[in-house]
Amino acid sequence: MHAFLYVTPPAIALLLLFAIGELVVRGLRRHNIWLALIFLVYAFVLLRAFLLFSGWMSALPLLYEITLPANFWIGPLVYIYLRAVLDPGSPNSRALLWHLIPGLLVFPLVLPNALQPATVIGERIALAMELFDGATENIFEDPYLLLTPLALVHVAVYLGLLVRSMLLLLNLENLRRQETVRAFLAMNLIALISTASAFAGIATANRALVEFAIGLLALVVPLMYLLQKRYPDLFEILEGLMRSEREKRERYLQSQLVGVDLHSLERGLNALMDADQVYRQDDLTMPALADLLETTPHRLSEYLNAVQKTSFSDFINRRRVQAARELLVSRPQETVLSIAYDVGFNSKSAFNKAFARHAGVSPTRFRKQAGTGQDR
Repeated sequence: MHAFLYVTPPAIALLLLFAIGELVVRGLRRHNIWLALIFLVYAFVLLRAFLLFSGWMSALPLLYEITLPANFWIGPLVYIYLRAVLDPGSPNSRALLWHLIPGLLVFPLVLPNALQPATVIGERIALAMELFDGATENIFEDPYLLLTPLALVHVAVYLGLLVRSMLLLLNLENLRRQETVRAFLAMNLIALISTASAFAGIATANRALVEFAIGLLALVVPLMYLLQKRYPDLFEILEGLMRSEREKRERYLQSQLVGVDLHSLERGLNALMDADQVYRQDDLTMPALADLLETTPHRLSEYLNAVQKTSFSDFINRRRVQAARELLVSRPQETVLSIAYDVGFNSKSAFNKAFARHAGVSPTRFRKQAGTGQDR
């Protein structure tokens, strides 16, 4: 027996404890029952795999048949639960129950086999394990053997659907900053690698590869436990992140900046400020500046608000104050009012207010601190 298989029995026991724990909580809710069902089905998936590859399935032949549908249920159950938890706007769990149909169809297919004598089931188990000795013709003797690789494909499809439903979270910012997102993605990747390894092992009759896949899938269970201990409100955290990402996407879809070359817009704006110094025009308005940039006022306003994190008036006043600071030092004989008019302000009070806001002191105090000795 491959060393990886030894982690499977503790994982099964842990899953059963998880299931019991969800059912005995105070104030039992629907999501507790749903989680208990997921843990129970997961335990059946691991139990079937462990009994088969440990050689103990022949002692419990009935489990060979009745545990097979679990392989078709685990993917849909996890997908439905996480869709309901992480995306409250999605169809409710009842509307998604059709995903369980493949597993429900498999059950009546294997039920007649489960009613056969134990010796007959034992022969079918032997045929299944002989596949790993290269006896591929056994598939023609027992077509039900095809259900196992089909179940693996089924699981892989739902893992893909699960990752797709989480795509909003899988951006560089969340992966860098959110440990919960990284851990959740890691569990999905381990399950996907396990499924791919099992499928490859069956296709190549490589028993060791399948046993490795079983052990890898079992390792997900203690990871789930540790993650639950570290983040008891894991799903609430993920749901909050999903809601935030959806709001960002909706704002972007409604944005005036879709399809706009923001770097080009920034270069044009800087050229107008630095080279042309249009901020010195005391009657400069948003529409006038937008015309110079060959864009719309709404688009320019959103660019300043969303990208530059400022308003039009603050953006222009900051430029005017920056120019005024230089002139207050370089032109010590010129009055503060004259400089105010020169950089684009149309009154001394507006200049004093803007200067204090962006420089932290009044223009007169700034000039004194600069050492010009002038206070005009």
